[in-house]
Amino acid sequence: MSASSQVFQTTNTTRWQRFKWLGRLLLFILIIFGLIFSIAVHVISKQNPTIPLEGRAVKKVLAGDVPAYRQSNLAKKYRGFRSMINVKWAAGRGCGQADTVLNLSKNNDFSDSLGIRAAFFVNWDAQSYFSLKKNISKLNLVLPEWLFIDPKADTLFSVMEPRVLELIKTSGVKVMPMLSNNYNGVFTGKALHRILNDPTKSDRLVQDVARFLVKNNLAGINVDFEDLNEKNNDVLTNFEKKLYTTLHDLNLLVTQNVSPFNEDYDYAQLAKYNDYIFLMAYDEFNDGTKPGPICSQKWIESAVDDLAKKVDPSKIVLNLAAFGYDWTKKGKTIPVTYQEALATARESDATIDYNNDTYNLNYSYYDDKNVIHEVYFTDAATNFNSLRFATEYGLAGTALWRLGSEDSRVWEFYNKPMNKAALHNFDFKALTDVPSMATPDFIGQGEILDMLSTPTDGHITPEIDSSAMLISEEQYDKLPSTYVVKKYGQSSEKKLVLTYDDGPDPKYTPEILDTLAYYHVPAAFFMIGINMENNIPLVKKIFSEEHEIG
Repeated sequence: MSASSQVFQTTNTTRWQRFKWLGRLLLFILIIFGLIFSIAVHVISKQNPTIPLEGRAVKKVLAGDVPAYRQSNLAKKYRGFRSMINVKWAAGRGCGQADTVLNLSKNNDFSDSLGIRAAFFVNWDAQSYFSLKKNISKLNLVLPEWLFIDPKADTLFSVMEPRVLELIKTSGVKVMPMLSNNYNGVFTGKALHRILNDPTKSDRLVQDVARFLVKNNLAGINVDFEDLNEKNNDVLTNFEKKLYTTLHDLNLLVTQNVSPFNEDYDYAQLAKYNDYIFLMAYDEFNDGTKPGPICSQKWIESAVDDLAKKVDPSKIVLNLAAFGYDWTKKGKTIPVTYQEALATARESDATIDYNNDTYNLNYSYYDDKNVIHEVYFTDAATNFNSLRFATEYGLAGTALWRLGSEDSRVWEFYNKPMNKAALHNFDFKALTDVPSMATPDFIGQGEILDMLSTPTDGHITPEIDSSAMLISEEQYDKLPSTYVVKKYGQSSEKKLVLTYDDGPDPKYTPEILDTLAYYHVPAAFFMIGINMENNIPLVKKIFSEEHEIG
């Protein structure tokens, strides 16, 4: 028999011919698809993606690859919280050890033994609302970022959310909104300068603030003026005096945020016209400096000591840091929340180091462009120790910056007495097992979503210095997480993208390519498979000129 009859058991020779031609056609189609696939893979690997993926963690960094942090000369003068608590106030001179009730205002607005336990709220982070709703019972004061100065009109405008105000008031917690010269993320010193130096504008601002507070039945105002353009400190002091006089006549409180070691503020004079001075004892290292801790313990101590020389400690509220920064050597420094810091550490398999000298945490990683990042941030242990320090120093209280950015373990102690006697009964195991959270945390901007982490319980082992009741060390045994979703796709640059629903066509496609080449313009070509098969040289030309093929 012939070969065809042996295989198919038939004498019909045309069947074998049909089989051979079908096989050749299938082989040709497979080759074409293989060519198209190879071109697509090569294009993707050759061109940079249009979606901004920079900052994605890809691998951890060996400790020797990162320069060591060096504390400032100012911080070297101090021995830390432990020395202060055990030596300076060993005889019970601190408010915590004396266990006295703080009379924090003439109106007894905050007269419990805890003092002020406040937190800042922001509209622009959904996590801030979730945290406020869940933890408001642990606070006696909320400072929402609601009042701003419009630099175009030099007038006051509000971004108050009625649902937030209703939530706070229903909980019986006092509200003291911030008045800020921050506009679209930038502090506008020029607009503030015009207002402070124009009696008509400054009077209008004071009256507008007063009307807003009275209308909404609020406790007072928290002034947050930064990056001032004033040569004379009296300009700011005179405004505070005007504001203080007006609001006190209405039985309202006046407070002010100040940065440490800052010549923009005459601390002693400002204290005369503020019920409380809120010390922003963070940003020791920030987006304008090299990498380093957000607020090392010795730096906090030096900042408080410096302010306490001019302002009575009973009028000082210590602002606590609940955030971090992600630095690159030659790039943009971005703020990160506690959850974002953990998500990146988990993704890069980095080891978090709790520094028992600074009481801050840090780690390093390489991103997808092989750029090294250094991340410094704070956690509940940092806040625990700072709160202990504020208690022993006899300060008016503390304010957490900010809700939604914090380590959730802070709520295990934020509404509890922090003197030595009380902490002997504190269950430190509450800081060990960290449950996951179901509320998602979104980071970045854009319409494309990437799930970085899902909820998992964590385990952290703290070590306690029982003599000073401080958290001296921490081991992150298992990183806790929540839903962290990274958004991609938003670009700060305006782009015009040319796309062609192209054959490719043997007549018109070459003309399009010649025009694009003449003007050095890239484009995307969406083509039909069968037409690609019939015009392989054109497909190769489109690919060689680095256009995208779809």
